[in-house]
Amino acid sequence: MAMWVAFFPLLADDAYIPARYVRQLYAGHGLVFNAGERINALTSPLHTLVLAAIAPLTSDTVTAPMSGDPLFQATITVALPGSVDIETIRTELEALADRLMVDIELED
Repeated sequence: MAMWVAFFPLLADDAYIPARYVRQLYAGHGLVFNAGERINALTSPLHTLVLAAIAPLTSDTVTAPMSGDPLFQATITVALPGSVDIETIRTELEALADRLMVDIELED
């Protein structure tokens, strides 16, 4: 317990390594830590792939039109394989939005 209390406030710098790889990937340099350097320093390839899948997520706080209260807004771009039934995904996401009491907009 003492170790947890002592080290909890510290950031795990290893988490920044996959984030840097993903940033370089989306900048068009490929899956590299530094542009032009072709070495593999990934300590967690699965973590990197998960980050790469959600990297197109953007979020913002906007003002509500009627009340002026802050609203959280998130946008994500997802590429699905051709074998996935889009209508099933749409139905499931709309059901989830109803349970969470949020608005969801889907574009093809």
